[in-house]
Amino acid sequence: MKFYNKEISAIYLIDFFTSNERQEFEITSSLADYFNKNGIKNISYQPNSSEELINALNEIYETQTDDPIIIHLIGHGDTNAVGFGNSKFYINWDEIQPLLIQINKKSKNSLIVNATIMCFGENIARINTEEERAFYIAIGSTTERTLQAKDQNILLYKKCISYPSFSTKNHLDRINDNLEISQGIRPYKLIL
Repeated sequence: MKFYNKEISAIYLIDFFTSNERQEFEITSSLADYFNKNGIKNISYQPNSSEELINALNEIYETQTDDPIIIHLIGHGDTNAVGFGNSKFYINWDEIQPLLIQINKKSKNSLIVNATIMCFGENIARINTEEERAFYIAIGSTTERTLQAKDQNILLYKKCISYPSFSTKNHLDRINDNLEISQGIRPYKLIL
């Protein structure tokens, strides 16, 4: 699958919802099912603490090649732009920045982060600087998210698979346009 002009070798789903929320929302399982049906390598992590989240990122770093990858963050965001987590743990964006920088360097500046299934995921932008690139590109949510975000993400991935000649930005803009018409919001933001 091509995503932002990169041929993606794997998608790492990091779901930090609580176990009850995972069962109720079925976001990661739906995404994994979709990827499996379309032959896209995906690996899921379900950290229950900030230490487990750090361990998951370390494992991604240790096992990845230099091929482009997507890290898809799934969980609760923070309106204060500081971090993310759930009712049991919280982690500051700055705490994962060094790990994302390592992963991005190893992938030759081709790490893509999808933070659209978390409220205010656009706040990941604060950890990407010209001097220290935590990712090649990211997409984040500009608003509070609802369960429809799962279906919107599957639609985005489906468009990237079905119409590889169109840019991912074009697909993202079309989804935003449709949501602006129907709901008055443009929930996705491209972060360079």
